[in-house]
Amino acid sequence: MRKVTLRTDKSFAEIYSSGLEYSLLNKDLVAYHAPVFCKDFFTDVFWSESHKQATTIHGFSWKPGMLDPRSSTFAMALGYKGKTLNAGRIQAFLNAFEDRFRMPTSRAFEANDGLVVVLFNKAWTVRPVLISLVTALMRLAPGWDGTGPVAFVRRIASKGNPYGVYDSSEFSKAGVLTKLQECWDSRSLPHPNQTYGQYDSPFKAHHSGGFIAFTTGRPTG
Repeated sequence: MRKVTLRTDKSFAEIYSSGLEYSLLNKDLVAYHAPVFCKDFFTDVFWSESHKQATTIHGFSWKPGMLDPRSSTFAMALGYKGKTLNAGRIQAFLNAFEDRFRMPTSRAFEANDGLVVVLFNKAWTVRPVLISLVTALMRLAPGWDGTGPVAFVRRIASKGNPYGVYDSSEFSKAGVLTKLQECWDSRSLPHPNQTYGQYDSPFKAHHSGGFIAFTTGRPTG
């Protein structure tokens, strides 16, 4: 079993206080930052790398160049306190969407302390809605029951997600499930004309660039 090294210097202002935690990892599986509940911080990471500008937002900081720009894949550790996550289930759920969208597929493996590491392709990072979508799917994946992926997301919107307490209300917002179904049916990724360049600050990208915020036109709080 491969070993992930997490950081513990957590000081982020997040609406979440429990649920799935994310840690972006380097090639040696060492975390760049303490675990976060809020997936929107990864929009900040790739905004920073795209704009070549350092960011600090809600206690989360990033400097461009921390990631290797030559990387074809990135590594994310997923964890949920008190539970061991299932890598096979997480990989299968992500691959269902990736196969549908004709994208390179992610790989997941189990690590120490109940963690799962997901290796995901850089294609998921080319615009804010995509890094937002793939990290949302990562949070849904641990509870997947093997049924139709979009139907499963609809059930999350109705019944909730133990790994993300706000997923029910977020995916229930007007137009979100419709957009997800439309993308699934057309085998196309959402919002192809969006870019990091249209956001002149990490704050705007963080609150307005994600899949749900961009789809609804309603910034997050």
